[in-house]
Amino acid sequence: MNKSWIILFSFLVSCVQPGGQNSSKEDIGPASKKSYTFLSGVVQKDISCKVDSTYSYALYLPSTYADSSKLNYSFPVIFFFDAHRRGVLPVKKYAPLAEKFGFILVGSNNSMNGQTQGESDRIVSVLFDEVRQRYRVDDKRLVVSGFSGGARVAAGIALFRKEPVAGVIGCAAGFPPISLGYNTQFNYLAIVGNKDFNYLELKELDRTLNQMPISHCLLVYDGKHDWPLKQVMQEGFQYMLFDAMRKDLLLKDKKLIEEFQKRNDSLLVTVSGNVVQEVAVYRKMVSFLYDLIPVERYRNKLDKLTQTKTYIKWQQEEERQELFERNQQQKFAAAMGSKNLSWWLQEIEDLYKKPEDPVSLRLQNYLSLVSYMYASGTLKNNQFKEAEKYLTIYKKVDPDNPEVYYLKAVLLTRTGKAELALAQLQVAADKGFNEYERMQNSKDFNGFQDNEVFERILLQIRDKSEQ
Repeated sequence: MNKSWIILFSFLVSCVQPGGQNSSKEDIGPASKKSYTFLSGVVQKDISCKVDSTYSYALYLPSTYADSSKLNYSFPVIFFFDAHRRGVLPVKKYAPLAEKFGFILVGSNNSMNGQTQGESDRIVSVLFDEVRQRYRVDDKRLVVSGFSGGARVAAGIALFRKEPVAGVIGCAAGFPPISLGYNTQFNYLAIVGNKDFNYLELKELDRTLNQMPISHCLLVYDGKHDWPLKQVMQEGFQYMLFDAMRKDLLLKDKKLIEEFQKRNDSLLVTVSGNVVQEVAVYRKMVSFLYDLIPVERYRNKLDKLTQTKTYIKWQQEEERQELFERNQQQKFAAAMGSKNLSWWLQEIEDLYKKPEDPVSLRLQNYLSLVSYMYASGTLKNNQFKEAEKYLTIYKKVDPDNPEVYYLKAVLLTRTGKAELALAQLQVAADKGFNEYERMQNSKDFNGFQDNEVFERILLQIRDKSEQ
């Protein structure tokens, strides 16, 4: 079992852009004479599932897919589950990596936070059946990945379902609740930003997995609660490639191994003298490269560094900060319904006094999430006075979040101030709001359907959603 907690401090990455577009025709079956053409080397946003057309997915086939039938070659697949059913987002974001490393990417357009277990199970079943029957995939190299709530969906597939999942790349959240009878025959790579409010959760999960027979690794990068940057996710693709090589499912790629080794050896030179960063790099190299190359020199150096006074002192400080952060989260959660607005505004000002402190930034992001949940919940129940309070907190702690202004517009329309709502919707659009269908179909904005300003804002949001 390979265990590791790794902080990624820099990346030396060169990604190959997708190649030319090729096509592959597929006969849907005896029930239909229609032939579908799938383009390789291009992102396809919305493909309906054959078994149930109410489900769909985004797809990327590497440019080599068009000729794979002649070579009798099957491809590894990464299934993506977003927290907000944005299947195309990770597929488009990581298509250059899929092209470089030869993966098929599939992003569910249906999976999202808040679904029942039955709804989630149906989405997964339909999607897996669709992909395994429709494309040339390697059943021994199926990987699932998710962001936030989607990360829990992905982990749950590997833990509890029958699909033969080889690996999980969980981004920004950990496991669902674990019950008896779970599977352990998969590799788990967790990725989280050092400013993510779920940072502590994933560190705690990593420690828990040290006591379980699941091969795992934790990568921490400089970022917030989001899908990782492409150069970070490259490590996820490589982690799964190296695992396939260890299992003799893929020929050992000496060039790829040496490239990874050289890049991280260079990183060790860059961070030389910083014990914490050195430990992070050595742990990553042992975790990724064991059984592929001799890693004894990395492991020996790692053992020595973790016994130094400097590292032990850092660990003790890290534990102290973790305890403080947990206590602050509990304090904020308990105070949300009881403390007045003045108290909250002062607490947020205190957080702003440490603009570079990761703990302070994570607490701001945590408070953004909690205030959003309270604001949306009270709006749903038409508790307008309470919603106004929580939206004020939300805006104070996360002023660049477009959701703040969208919810403010909803509140204004419900309280007879519709004439002020358009300005809030414009701010939401300017700050990146991209949920076109949500805004278009909202009953709160029915009164604006013939309004030129509203239509212009809708077009702006539509263009953003299609980027």
